[in-house]
Amino acid sequence: MKKEFPKVDFIEFDSVEEIKDKNLIIIDSAKGINKVTLVEDVNKLETNKIYSLHDFDLAYNLKLLKKFGMITSVKIFAIPQDLDEETAFKQLKELIKSTLF
Repeated sequence: MKKEFPKVDFIEFDSVEEIKDKNLIIIDSAKGINKVTLVEDVNKLETNKIYSLHDFDLAYNLKLLKKFGMITSVKIFAIPQDLDEETAFKQLKELIKSTLF
């Protein structure tokens, strides 16, 4: 992706504590979709019941951050977990171009 979009800073992070920006653009894998999809409404993200701190996933964390005003907007480029790499890259590249540029 860095070669395709040299002016974009792609930053890897492991936890939401590392988030510094109020307007997030995230690339992540997702279940239940069959093509690369843009999600902009955190309320459409499915969350599971929380039994322990280990159950806090990205969706739950984003909803909390939004509720407390720590983030303003979110764009998630969701990639199907079972999509082959070549197809995923092609679909992601086109969706990024049509959405951000």
